[in-house]
Amino acid sequence: MPDPDPSPDPDERSGGPAAEGSRVEHARRTKLARLRSAGVDAYPVGFARSHTLAEVARGWEGLAAGEESADVVRVAGRIVLKRDFGRLAFWMLRQGDDELQVMLTGDALGDDQFKLVTDLDLGDWVGAQGPVVRTRKGELSVKATEVFLLAKSLRPLPDKWKGLTDVEVRSRQREVDLIVNPAARAAARLRAGVIASLRRSMLDRGYTEVETPILQPVPGGALARPFVTHHNALDTDLYLRVAGELYLKRLLVGGMERVFELGRVFRNEGIDARHNPEFTMMESNEAFADYRDMMRLVQGVIREAADAVLGGLVVQHQLARAPAGPGLRLVAGQGAGPLRPRRGRLRTRLGHGQAGAGALREARRAPHRPAHLRGRLPGGGLTAGAPPPRRPLRDRALRADHPRPRVRQRLLGADRPRRAAPPKSPQS
Repeated sequence: MPDPDPSPDPDERSGGPAAEGSRVEHARRTKLARLRSAGVDAYPVGFARSHTLAEVARGWEGLAAGEESADVVRVAGRIVLKRDFGRLAFWMLRQGDDELQVMLTGDALGDDQFKLVTDLDLGDWVGAQGPVVRTRKGELSVKATEVFLLAKSLRPLPDKWKGLTDVEVRSRQREVDLIVNPAARAAARLRAGVIASLRRSMLDRGYTEVETPILQPVPGGALARPFVTHHNALDTDLYLRVAGELYLKRLLVGGMERVFELGRVFRNEGIDARHNPEFTMMESNEAFADYRDMMRLVQGVIREAADAVLGGLVVQHQLARAPAGPGLRLVAGQGAGPLRPRRGRLRTRLGHGQAGAGALREARRAPHRPAHLRGRLPGGGLTAGAPPPRRPLRDRALRADHPRPRVRQRLLGADRPRRAAPPKSPQS
């Protein structure tokens, strides 16, 4: 016995967005069936172009309004705009970030083909062949004498004016985001430029690019939960790498002085808008080098990447090396110095014990504490197991050293005896 039909979706019952999308998709599938019955291949294998849309725009920008050239081109793009005026229609084709208008006329195409092609939808990929013209209104166009359907779109594009507003769709359907959002395409190209610049910078510095195993028997190299898989031939569990550190160190042992790897790593941990369990990481190892060499390396490759993709972004102030002394003393519990990090960062360095909040307060007061008390974090530093005691108000040395005059005056006044209340008059 067949299963009963599922209940309709709430949006379909109420005529919401889901119902509208379902109706549009049904209409497009009907058009697809009609095209196939007419012998049209809705998904051909390839199409030979003579020019890109950008090349046409550059090559014929000198055409005057109303002028038609004798040059015939073959272009392709996605239909993003349609205008129909009876036996005259216009398409706007988009390829990447470039757009070009295509003019369709019944005289140039013939009545049958004109009727067929004007039935195509927004989002369809098409090819057009014809001379390059400029309309009387000054729009550079291709006057199509032949149109080719390259791919039929079965789902509608997002609204032209509202765009793609659903954050979930942008994150889960990146192809839709790339179609309607130029910033997403720009970000993808920028990322590719950064990766190319990093690789070029490392190679110019004498590093050798290597590939280390992604499936590893020991998930070493970083403190992260690994993904686990099973190797059937070896009958053993393997782990997706969380870092390539251990294998890069083996290469140093083998005599390769400078090595680096740009590749995917996997960490089976949380996910949010800025963190993904799978990401690209560059890791390098160098013999006879210390942290100062690594600081110079990081500064150099980031500056070169910024120059390559952003044309000279000023990053010197952001990458200026801070004095290492105060930071190291703070980690070791020997005095905070001038470093005043945020609460979360300081707790990370001091540990998440009970002394975290107290250590934060005392570290911030450290520059104003007497010399004999500086350099000692309350409760025993990193290994404190109990919250630090509050600083007693009777300690006049600490109160007198407070940087704010009014607070210092108020604290120093804590030792003064309270003034006795005036005696009540008999009349009251």
